[in-house]
Amino acid sequence: MGLIGGLIGGVASAVGGIASGIAGRRAAKKNERILNNAEDRAKNWYDKEYYSDFTQRSDAQAALNQARQILNDRYNRTAGAAAVTGATDESVAQQKAANNEVLADVTSSIAERADAYKEQVRANYENQMDAIEQQRIANNNARAGRTAQAAGGLATEGALASEGISDDLLKGTKLGKRLGI
Repeated sequence: MGLIGGLIGGVASAVGGIASGIAGRRAAKKNERILNNAEDRAKNWYDKEYYSDFTQRSDAQAALNQARQILNDRYNRTAGAAAVTGATDESVAQQKAANNEVLADVTSSIAERADAYKEQVRANYENQMDAIEQQRIANNNARAGRTAQAAGGLATEGALASEGISDDLLKGTKLGKRLGI
């Protein structure tokens, strides 16, 4: 390789390295924005789900309403039967107390499900945050690798360019004559 070829190759390599570095920085910024958006979405989802009132969810409300309806029907049948048979108000009150216990059990069961759901939400959120953090670590490692590779490439091109310069290349040229070669 001649002097000019070595210099052109070195300059082209440097320009390519600079362009690659600029493109790499743009991609890194875009990736960081994507990760920040994912982190924001995960945090918003966590806040919405973890701090929501589980008893207000449609499935919990449906279970409570169904239990109330069944218990009200049972109470009405007991009250009707008591009126026909002449049973005391005490037996109707006992049925109402039993119904209230059942409703309390249903509500307690929903609360237990709420605790399990909140634990699942917390675990999912932590997994998402861990995945985002691992991706950031991978991005930083890749960035460090590209920087090391670019620095190594520039050093290699510089060495190749300096090898291409010899006194024989300058003999017979105006520059060589000026330098006394």
